[in-house]
Amino acid sequence: MSGTGNIRQQLYRFSRLKLNRTLDLSQYGTYRGDQSASNSPLHLPRRARQFGLVLPRLSQSGAHSIMVVSDKNCLNRIVCATGTAVGADPRTVVTVPLDLRSATPGKYVLSTQLQGEDASSTYPLQIESSASEFSQKHLLYARAM
Repeated sequence: MSGTGNIRQQLYRFSRLKLNRTLDLSQYGTYRGDQSASNSPLHLPRRARQFGLVLPRLSQSGAHSIMVVSDKNCLNRIVCATGTAVGADPRTVVTVPLDLRSATPGKYVLSTQLQGEDASSTYPLQIESSASEFSQKHLLYARAM
């Protein structure tokens, strides 16, 4: 019992950590509307709660809306936040709090839009299961044994 309790405490602490990630879009083009099929998807764990984006080259500083949406039409928003991009070409960075825990692992679209512009830029995104979910499944399996 004490071994299982210890594992539970470790999993609880692990799940409470604020996971920060940085995605580098500096090598991506700034596609408006239809995204390029040649871009490989970005990857984020479902536990991510805050992340920074290195925006594509020639991006402007200022307020940017960052969204994770279910499709490139941006109709079904999963999460959305606004952050201020700082820096200058070639490294303009925006950091935003985006809590992905409510998202189901799978394929999504990351959308960025400079405030005051009509069009957004979109990038393929893959949200992955977190290590804590994987560990919790194994804990349940071990308890059933």
